[in-house]
Amino acid sequence: MQLVTNEDLNRPEEQLAPLLAQAQKLGELWLEFIKQDVETYEYHVVDYGERDRSGGIHASEMSKCMLKVVYSIMGVERKTTAEAIEANMKLRMRTGTAIHSMIQSDFKRMAEWYTKNHSAEGLALSFESELKVKGELQDVAQAWDLSSSCDGAFTFWRWDGTQWVAYLRVGVEIKTSSAPSYEARRKPDYDHMEQTCLYQACLDLPIMWVLYYNKSNSNFTTPFAPWLFKFDRHKWENDLEMRFAKAHHHAETRQLPDRTEGKHCGWCPFGYLCKPKILNRPAYNATPVINQGMLVRRP
Repeated sequence: MQLVTNEDLNRPEEQLAPLLAQAQKLGELWLEFIKQDVETYEYHVVDYGERDRSGGIHASEMSKCMLKVVYSIMGVERKTTAEAIEANMKLRMRTGTAIHSMIQSDFKRMAEWYTKNHSAEGLALSFESELKVKGELQDVAQAWDLSSSCDGAFTFWRWDGTQWVAYLRVGVEIKTSSAPSYEARRKPDYDHMEQTCLYQACLDLPIMWVLYYNKSNSNFTTPFAPWLFKFDRHKWENDLEMRFAKAHHHAETRQLPDRTEGKHCGWCPFGYLCKPKILNRPAYNATPVINQGMLVRRP
């Protein structure tokens, strides 16, 4: 039995059930690892600048505004001005980036710990972070000019007497959340479902775990439904690929679509071009009120 590619989802349900059950244990395994993790460790945080992002369609940008997608396909220069940036949101994003790196480090060391304890049984686990989606690696990414990076994927291995054989792969996408937002969640956000669907299609990941991490108390969404789910081929073929085709048509004909305004405009690198009205609101332009006592160390 194996659940390694999207094609494997066509296997009978009775064959998939034990594999899905094993994927559901990843949350418990993480907690077990944390309990015994007493060794020194470190992790490296890389926060890529907006201007360093390549052109093409990005998984994290494709759901909220078609104009942003078209500008990216066209290779329009990405730039932001200090006046348009909501500094508090940028700080929150930096915190999220650091937590991503921490969890990715945990998962890599967890996989090594699991393998050390189960290799004698002919079982092993590996974790690869930052799986790249780009034209040089996948035909489908080349076809649609896709450029992204999935947070990571677990692979379970079995020794067949001659070599290690992969029998289960589980993609992971990490999202940080404030306490109120986390408590209100009942299912993954629609744009996160679309983002992970792109990863699953390009990286051939049959199941995906969207891990929301509560920044206030370190609770997280465990790998059970609705946070763990199978690849949705209908969503990919009928929603996402159709949207990609429409975006490329706009780019080729230079007929720009209307912008879709929202909070996302506050950190959009193309706001200087489309000039959304939301950036003219007082909340984005007012000088923040800061208690000076919070900025200096008291004697």
